Amino acid sequence: MTLFKKETLENIAVELPKDDLDLQDQTRQEKLRKEILYYQNVLKKFRLSFEMVVEHCPKDIEEKKYIVTVAKKLIESEDLKRFFQKKQIPIRQLKD
Repeated sequence: MTLFKKETLENIAVELPKDDLDLQDQTRQEKLRKEILYYQNVLKKFRLSFEMVVEHCPKDIEEKKYIVTVAKKLIESEDLKRFFQKKQIPIRQLKD
């Protein structure tokens, strides 16, 4: 259980001194911020959060390898992509 106040990234303002950053760093940070917001929204569609992912992330290396294998199956299979787009996780098909 987390003891910190949950906030979305939209509500967090990070002020960095512009003199210390060149334009490339600013662009990279903005891209990263947009990518994080994108994945935050994807997780939200499944009623998940980054906190939940971290809390339930496996510690065992073999479990992590299995999760990567499952993710690759989701990406590579057109049939499995359709389930994913419907916000369903096709457990039976992933076990094969």
